[in-house]
Order: sequence, then structure tokens, then C-alpha cells
Amino acid sequence: MNNFFEQFNFNPAIYQEYTANKKKLVNIFNERIDIAHNNVSQLKDKQENESNKLHRIENLWEVVMFWLLFGLFVWFLVYIYKIIAKVTDELGTVFFIIGCYVAFIFGAWFFTITLDTFSTSLFLNIITFGKYKKLKQSVSKIDSIILETEKDIKRLEQEKEEDLEKLKNNAKAQVAPFEKEFCDYYQQELEDFYNTKLFRKRYDSEDFVNNLATFKTLIEELEKINNIFLTQWIELWEYSDYIRKREEDLEIREIRNVVNTNRIINDTAKNIKVKKLHKFVETIQKKRADEPVENRYKVPRKVDWQKINIKNQQTGLKGEEIVMELEKDFLQSIDRNDLAQNVRHVSAIDGDGAGYDIKSFFENGAEKYIEVKSTTNSIETQYFISNNELSFLHENKDRYFIYRVSFGSDNETILQVISGNDFLEDYTLNPVQYSVNSKI
Repeated sequence: MNNFFEQFNFNPAIYQEYTANKKKLVNIFNERIDIAHNNVSQLKDKQENESNKLHRIENLWEVVMFWLLFGLFVWFLVYIYKIIAKVTDELGTVFFIIGCYVAFIFGAWFFTITLDTFSTSLFLNIITFGKYKKLKQSVSKIDSIILETEKDIKRLEQEKEEDLEKLKNNAKAQVAPFEKEFCDYYQQELEDFYNTKLFRKRYDSEDFVNNLATFKTLIEELEKINNIFLTQWIELWEYSDYIRKREEDLEIREIRNVVNTNRIINDTAKNIKVKKLHKFVETIQKKRADEPVENRYKVPRKVDWQKINIKNQQTGLKGEEIVMELEKDFLQSIDRNDLAQNVRHVSAIDGDGAGYDIKSFFENGAEKYIEVKSTTNSIETQYFISNNELSFLHENKDRYFIYRVSFGSDNETILQVISGNDFLEDYTLNPVQYSVNSKI
């Protein structure tokens, strides 16, 4: 990163100094704010404790008043009953007592409200020897201190933002000319690089791959610089998105990492294991066993070319069905069920004239053409390719693959994947048949 700054004779220590001062300033304010928050928390705990004491005193006062009033009420009823019983009949006495009861309840309620409003504190101070008043004053004082402290916290946060803004503005004033020159220069450099070395270039060529890697490295370095700039930034997101898409398109080239490896592998699903392929083989063999007897063929005792051809067809079909399962399984494993549903067994559905057996897809949705060559012998055994298949391979070599499937005698199944480009570069073709036409 320093090379970028040296190119413009700019000392990056300004950014380092700004970052250090910013961190120091933030730590100072955060420490003061944390202390204030702790004080508020402690004050609230103390306030809650004092309030609980007040509530206990008030509750005790209410209990005392209740029993006092209740005792007075009982005494009053007994006294009135003795007086009234002497001058009225029994029924009149009952109604009079009920009336007195209602009047007493109303009077007691009014007395309690009045007492609570005007003289509760006075009585509570008397019976608590002044403790109740001190508690109320303490709660009120704590509440005032909490409000003031919370105001201090807001003031500190505001000062923090103002000081940070001042610090940032001072740094901006020093780096603004450099950042403008830097951003203008590299914005143009990126555009020139993209237009001359990437735009509308063959994405499968070696030069394109190397240029894309260089472009990606440059973008990553500039992203780091964008993170520290204060006034201007280079627009990179479109280029980053372009790189991501091109890397997905270049997935096809990853197949070269697995050429000539005699193990189970899918061109884009390298984690498919041999046991998984065996499972597909067993499933397909089971399907074969469930077919009618007349559809199965025994090994002939004499050379019967018709039966040999049928056996070869069965081997080829079994290999194609295995590759079908592998392709679907891979696409499903990367959450592309939409593509997995469209994998097509072309040779079985449309016939052998297409130039390939299976149409599958890359992860980005591009079509992939697969020709399956199966054998019960070694995977190194020679195989045959038709003129139609070879012509289609030449026309679509970037998306054409040969899947070589070998069913060994020791129940080991091996898959070899060969890309169209590698087939043309690494393999030789020998003519073994000729078309004969009459000259007459």
C-alpha cells in the first residue's frame, strides 16, 4: 500500500496520526461517559433502596390507621346500639345502625384522604422520629442528581462528536488535494485497464486470466485505501461485480485440475466420493434386475456380434445414467434445483445425432455438453468417437466434455473427465474405418 503513496510523494503518516488521535480521543470520552453511567446506575440502586424504605413506613401507617378506625367503628356501633335500643323498636334499631355504618364508612374515607393529603407526613415523622422526612428528601435529592448526571452524559457525547468532527476536518484539509489527485488518476487507470485488457476479450484465454488476476489484486489494494481515505473514494463496486461474474464464467477452466486423475470426480463437484458413485451404480443395476427377463442378456457361448453390440449398449447406457445422476446431484448440492431438473439425457430421448449424450449446466447456468464413453476394461483402453461427435466438439470445445467411465472387474468404478480443449491438445486421433463408395 505504501507504494501507492510513494508514487505521489505523499506521507501516509497523516492517516496514522489521525487514526491514533481519534482512538485516543474516543477512549478519553468513553471512559468519562462510562464513569457517569456507572454513577447513574449506583444512584438508581440507592434511590430504589430508599424508596422501598419509604413504602414500608407508609404501608405500616396504613395498617395502623385501618385497625384504629376499625376499633373506633366497633366501639361507636356498640355505644349507639345501647342508646337507640332504649328508645326504639328492634327494626328501627337495625335500620339506624345500617345508616350509621354507611355514614361512618364515608366519613372514614373522607378522613383518610384528608389525613393523607395534609398530615400523613406529619404523623409519620412523629412516629419515625423524623426518619420519614429524611428518606423523602434523600430520594428527591438522588433523583435530581440522576437527572443532572444524565444531562452530563448527553453533553459529553455531544462534545465527543464535535471534537471528532474537528479532528477529522483538520485531517481532511491536509489530505484533500492528494486524495483527489489519487482518485482521479486510479479511476482512469482502472478504466483504461478494463477497456484494453478485459472488455470484450476471450475470457478463456491465458492472457485474460492473468489480466483478470492482476485487475483483482489492484482492486483489492484500492479497496484497502478507500477504507482509510477521508474526502474522496474510488468507485470500485462495478469492477468488483465484473470480477465476480468473470470468475464464475471461468469455472470451466477448473476442470483442468482434475484431468487424468483416475478417481471419481465431477468437473465442478470435486467432493463426490467413490462410494457415492458406487451407490448410483448399485441403484442402476437394481433397476436392470427388475426388468423383464427377455430384456436381459446372458453371456454367449459363441461369438455373437449382435449380442456383443447389445452388451456394449447396456454398458454405455449404464455409464450415461451414472453421469446423469452425478450431474443432478451436483447441481442440487449447490442449490440449483432449477438446473438439475433440466439435465437432459439427449441420446436416450432424442437419439444419437446430437453429437453428445447429456446436456447439463455449469453453476452460472451455461450449458455443458457431455459425451459418455463407458467400458468394462481399463480406463486407458482406446475408445471411438464419431465424425458427428468430433465436429460438435470442435464447434463447442469450451463447453464440451468427455466422461470416461470404467466398470472394473474388481467392482471399482472410475471416472475420468476430459475437457474439449484438452482432448484436442493431448490426444491423437487414428482413422480406423473408411467410407467406401463406388466409382462407377
